[in-house]
Amino acid sequence: MVDGLTCEHVVTRTVRDCAAVLDATAGPAPGDPYGIEAPARPYLQELSRPPGRLRIAYSTKSPLGNDVERSCQDAVLDAARLCADLGHEVEEAEPEADLRGILESWRATWFAAAHLDVDLATPFLAGRPLAEDDLEPLSRAIAARGRTVSVLDYQMAAIKRHTEARVIGRFHETFHVWLTPTLAWPPVPIGAYTGAA
Repeated sequence: MVDGLTCEHVVTRTVRDCAAVLDATAGPAPGDPYGIEAPARPYLQELSRPPGRLRIAYSTKSPLGNDVERSCQDAVLDAARLCADLGHEVEEAEPEADLRGILESWRATWFAAAHLDVDLATPFLAGRPLAEDDLEPLSRAIAARGRTVSVLDYQMAAIKRHTEARVIGRFHETFHVWLTPTLAWPPVPIGAYTGAA
């Protein structure tokens, strides 16, 4: 886990498989800094329970103000229409959070975590220093940026994320789901990113 930003799980082929694994592994371990409220019933049972009428917000815009390719916008609109056809209440809306600020705080945390992984954790686990070709160039560049993140930068990033999380949390008191483009353009081939972070 990187300061609550990520957690390890498994790759599954179906929602049912994911629910079964969650039933077997969900819940914080003693001493974990983060946890969620325990479900009222097993996740597998939730799959057969009607969700009711959900309030769903959608936005086709990038939170950073970048252009979003038409096909990515269309994917959001298709999902919104499907949700409306299923009987859910759907409207265009987005939280009034500083999404660019969240991105910058996330970058500081991510870069610092990459520095930790590349310079300490991975060589320890491998039992040897990393060779030049053990990592893709982008991974090396991200780790290098992480070496420049100060303790103060890291703490300020955490404060920013927690502050904006409260704004987004209030948004989700109104909306159950927020649909957005996953990417601003279609996926690129593996290895396409070779430059600096």
